[in-house]
Amino acid sequence: MTNNNGMLMEIYVVASGASRRLGVVATGTVGRFVIPQGMLGNGPIEVEALAPAQVIRSGRLLVAAGQVIDFQIGPQQVSSRATVW
Repeated sequence: MTNNNGMLMEIYVVASGASRRLGVVATGTVGRFVIPQGMLGNGPIEVEALAPAQVIRSGRLLVAAGQVIDFQIGPQQVSSRATVW
C-alpha cells in the first residue's frame, strides 16, 4: 500500500462479509501487510483505506495465496488504483 493521500490511513481487508484491520500507512509511506489465509480463495476481497470522513476502496479483487496487491491510495477514490500480481 502506498499512501499518496494527505491523511494517515487505516487499512482493512473485507471478504465474505468479514472485515479485518491490517494496520496503518502514514502519508507518503509504503505499508506491507499479509492478508490472513482464511480470507483468500472464497471469492473476491476488497481493501479499504479509512481516514476521518474518507473511505477509499480497492474495488473487488480476486487474490490467491502468494499474490501481491499494489494499492496506490490517492487523494480521492478516482485517483486510487489497485493491481494484483
